[in-house]
Amino acid sequence: MARVRRSDPDKILAAQLDATARRAAFDGATPDAAASELRALADGRVDILMRAAGHMAGVWSVKARYDGGVALIAAGFLVRAMGTETDDLNLAHWVDEGRFAARRTVRDAAALASFQRAQRRSSGR
Repeated sequence: MARVRRSDPDKILAAQLDATARRAAFDGATPDAAASELRALADGRVDILMRAAGHMAGVWSVKARYDGGVALIAAGFLVRAMGTETDDLNLAHWVDEGRFAARRTVRDAAALASFQRAQRRSSGR
């Protein structure tokens, strides 16, 4: 029998906040307009705003060359949406989590590329 995976509402909200912040940054929204939209979407979930902002900033710090700064601006929008109800130590924790995730994906991609090169050489392609 197949296992049914339940969607995690917090992860869904974090993804929605991430996408909304990136869209606002890409579209050139003002910080006030973006923060207002993100606050409304978060519906009081400052913890999820913090997680999304920290993770985005952490990933950007490792992979900055891939998006031209959109993620950093989007993370700033998320931080602004948090308002003054934040705990800077928790934000730093989520930045570290984002860095860890980004480094892991970079290492995994490098390992996969190396493996594929070795496979091509051994098969004579």
